[in-house]
Amino acid sequence: AVVSTQSGHYGRDLRYNQRMYIKEVIIDGFKSYAQRTNVEGFDPLFNAITGLNGSGKSNILDAICFVLGLSNLSQVRATNLQELVYKNGQAGIQKASVTIIFDNTDKNQSPVGYENFDELTITRQVVVGGRNRYLINGSNANNNRVSDLFRSVQLNINNPHFLIMQGRITKVLNMKPQEILSMIEEAAGTSLYESKKQSALKTIEKKDNKLQDINKILQEEINPTLEKLKTERSSYLEYQKIQREIETLTRLVVAYKFTRALKLDENAEEEVNRIQKEVSEVEEEAEKGKAEISRIKEEICKLEEKKKSGSRMQQLEQQVSEYSKREVKAKSDLDNILDSVKQEEKSKESIVKSIKSNEALINSKSEVRATNLQELVYKNGQAGIQKASVTIIFDNTDKNQSPVGYENFDELTITRQVVVGGRNRYLINGSNANNNRVSDLFRSVQLNINNPHFLIMQGRITKVLNMKPQEILSMIEEAAGTSLYESKKQSALKTKKKKVPTATLR
Repeated sequence: AVVSTQSGHYGRDLRYNQRMYIKEVIIDGFKSYAQRTNVEGFDPLFNAITGLNGSGKSNILDAICFVLGLSNLSQVRATNLQELVYKNGQAGIQKASVTIIFDNTDKNQSPVGYENFDELTITRQVVVGGRNRYLINGSNANNNRVSDLFRSVQLNINNPHFLIMQGRITKVLNMKPQEILSMIEEAAGTSLYESKKQSALKTIEKKDNKLQDINKILQEEINPTLEKLKTERSSYLEYQKIQREIETLTRLVVAYKFTRALKLDENAEEEVNRIQKEVSEVEEEAEKGKAEISRIKEEICKLEEKKKSGSRMQQLEQQVSEYSKREVKAKSDLDNILDSVKQEEKSKESIVKSIKSNEALINSKSEVRATNLQELVYKNGQAGIQKASVTIIFDNTDKNQSPVGYENFDELTITRQVVVGGRNRYLINGSNANNNRVSDLFRSVQLNINNPHFLIMQGRITKVLNMKPQEILSMIEEAAGTSLYESKKQSALKTKKKKVPTATLR
């Protein structure tokens, strides 16, 4: 067996361009070497191994090829790594280990990263079962790292021209120019960089394809979606602006109506006070008339007595006649005054009755006089009637005041049903609807029965008139229905914190 222990000496003066070479080989449990064997004294340039047949010459070359990373095990006469262990591990030896110590004193020719080491110790071990590992200067290293180290110093064991076996010299001499060039490139180590170049080009091609896919997704999906979202955001901001203007105008209208109602209420109170004052004046005049009648009656009595006793009878009779006329006129005036008083009292009574009826209506609306929905059914469902149903038909011809979504209906039929057992449901124009939908419909047209100011109960008018400005504003907003939009706004803000929003609510 002839071995060159130096790497990269093709066509150069070996004495003056010496590179890393083998100083010592240590074989333990590899093939025929059961005991640890040290092979020393290698020449830096040229070595030959001689010996009798079967003495293990080829196994030394196989051990060197094993450490250099030979992948084709047929070249070392084995089918798997376990066969490299002494007697396949059946003689008690479970591990094969080969260590090569390289001289690395020439730092200009050292592998990259190992310039600080004068020697490089590379070990390869294989255990029965096929487990295989490398060590560089006693530290674990993977196969790629070791392979790159050897290829960087032109020791590529897997190069088909690295080992020229018996009978292949003539074939090498007869190679074509392209095959010789390939062998030279492999021997010179340039194929390492060529393979890395090809690997890098494939990686670049994959990245380019990925980049093209990303650009395609951006152009076809993401950019159109962004444009759509921008358009929707602009529309939403415009809608918000218009909605705020509507809310402002609605508040102004409600404030104007409320102020006007307050003035009408004040005028009504002044009118009642005026009528009461007139009634008092009429009653005083009636009292004066009664006193005048009493006085006239007393004078008549006195005149009658004088008529009986005196001679001036005729004169007295004339006086009596005049007084009688005056009495008749006074009675007529009194009757007219009394009629006026009665009319004023009737007017007063009608006003009082109206106030009482309104208070009774308000009181009747303030509570349903039931503790649960079943009590609303006739006799609690014990008379054979199992369902209570109330339907209200609203006029909806004024489309400017229609609830949103119902502008095409001239009438709105809203039904609420409750069945014995407590089940409750709503119907809008014959279709089922949930409570929130019906509540939003009523609140959108300022019919919020749950608004504490929707019904002003007996004794609360004075309390309302004495409210603070902030409380009056809250009542106006609730009456105008703006609290509906405020509650929806707060709900939308809570939803924005969980999702990725397309526009910002103000």
